[in-house]
Amino acid sequence: LMSATKRIEVRSSLESSQKKIAAEKKKLLEATIAGGIGTMEAEVKAAVERGESFIVLDVNLGVDSKAVKQAMKVLNKEAKTTAVLCFSEEEPGSGGKLLCFAFVPEAMQKEGLAANDWVNAALGECGGRGGGKAESAQGQAPSSSGIVKA
Repeated sequence: LMSATKRIEVRSSLESSQKKIAAEKKKLLEATIAGGIGTMEAEVKAAVERGESFIVLDVNLGVDSKAVKQAMKVLNKEAKTTAVLCFSEEEPGSGGKLLCFAFVPEAMQKEGLAANDWVNAALGECGGRGGGKAESAQGQAPSSSGIVKA
């Protein structure tokens, strides 16, 4: 049995701890996303310099849709001649959710490659689906177990 005053103190302490944990998780996620986008940008720049028409990347962004927006801005800026398809697992190697997004430059769209079709074809192997436009698209799958096929 606990007094009302003690219960309030314990509840307050617990709420404070939960807020600290949430803030630390947010910092960790932001650092992971920043690192993943930085790595993706470097790999895209290298592919463009090599003259590759397309690349498929495993990026470490988790399954955060805000991260995809940031990544798309980078791809729109850097991938002027290279189509890019990216995969990101909820937790790398976990078999959990899978996020996929693609960017296709205008010249490659004219050749018949559409980002939305590319994403749907890739996610179909994992039981997922996506949407978007010919230039950019994204989607998710409930499991990343089929990522190698995709």
